Amino acid sequence: RIGENLRVTTLVQNGRIDETIAAEIDGRDDGSLIVMSSVGRGRSAALIGSVAEDLLRALHGPILLVGPQVDIESFDPSGRVLIAVDGSELSEQAIGVGLAWAIEHGSTPWLVQSLDQEFADADRGESAYLARTADGLSPLPEHRVEYDVLHHRHPAPAIAHYAGAASVSLLVATTHGRSRAGPAHPASEALRLRPRCPLSAVRPR
Repeated sequence: RIGENLRVTTLVQNGRIDETIAAEIDGRDDGSLIVMSSVGRGRSAALIGSVAEDLLRALHGPILLVGPQVDIESFDPSGRVLIAVDGSELSEQAIGVGLAWAIEHGSTPWLVQSLDQEFADADRGESAYLARTADGLSPLPEHRVEYDVLHHRHPAPAIAHYAGAASVSLLVATTHGRSRAGPAHPASEALRLRPRCPLSAVRPR
């Protein structure tokens, strides 16, 4: 079983949940990862949960969100790692988190981009972008980075559906960490669709 040889330490503190966790994690340089459950419902930025939303605004490191559809009993960390990119520098900052997970657990990282099906002619260009990015990222021969272009009017549903059908262990996406009043970011949009795998939300520095 996962975790049989892990030492678990319990820490109880008083204060606001997000401020207490942020104070505990902030300043560490040991690869700490926050893992928490999330409701994944609603249409506002609060759909990822108020505590998770506050933490994403306060911290830059990845937060692993476990939605209600994730089957913990059958979870396999060695499955595919799906890294959602769109060609922007913001989205590409999620790649490092996905690669680190893949190397640690012996899984295969996949770069995925969703393209509006009305712009099928751009498919070749986007495929070339993903191919160049993947070729430049493969850190070791046994960890070759694969890629795929999806076709859908809305990126989040396409990526969530792909994750559910491809034995994915982790979905990685970036967030801009804005307030609840702001527009929903890619990570929260993906979680709203309740993927069957955990989601790593990354707020770039």
